[in-house]
Amino acid sequence: MNALAPEMHLLTYLPQQKGDYYPRLLHNKRRDSWELEDAAKSPNPENTGGRGSVEATIYISSVREHLLRDTVIYCAAEKYGLEELKRLALRKQGLQSGIEVATILRSARYAYDNTPDTDSRLRAHYLALIIRCRKTFKRSGTMQTEMESGGKLFFDLFVALCNHVDDIVDIGYVLRYSFSNRFLCTPGY
Repeated sequence: MNALAPEMHLLTYLPQQKGDYYPRLLHNKRRDSWELEDAAKSPNPENTGGRGSVEATIYISSVREHLLRDTVIYCAAEKYGLEELKRLALRKQGLQSGIEVATILRSARYAYDNTPDTDSRLRAHYLALIIRCRKTFKRSGTMQTEMESGGKLFFDLFVALCNHVDDIVDIGYVLRYSFSNRFLCTPGY
């Protein structure tokens, strides 16, 4: 049985033609940034995330869990070849904040289970999120449990972390090398 079939009702929420689904994506021209319609206003003007009165998760009966709505929409759009909707769902998901670690990890597993290995956009989003928020994930018992159960997600995470460390080491080498050569190559020293 297809895991997305019971979630066909999601497609009724989606635009009939080109467009958006609620909460709509709005462009803040003053900041030149994107926000979600009716997003809860944070005291921090830099934090425009959140969904306001709209729940960020949806209960998916096939997995018996709450998952991020935009992940489920992305996966449905992948299944039906709706590229514009995939881009929209990914952009909206990138605006989320305050989501529990367990919800993020469940949604990441769902994304891995419902996208082909060749579709790296949503998968890369989750890997980057985990790396960016690694201190939070490192303290999470949920993360430990998920990693112990394994899967492709965590192999990809390992590779992404290795690449991240390699980039940091390379930057450090370039900075050290250029700093030490500056004194050797400067006329008059």
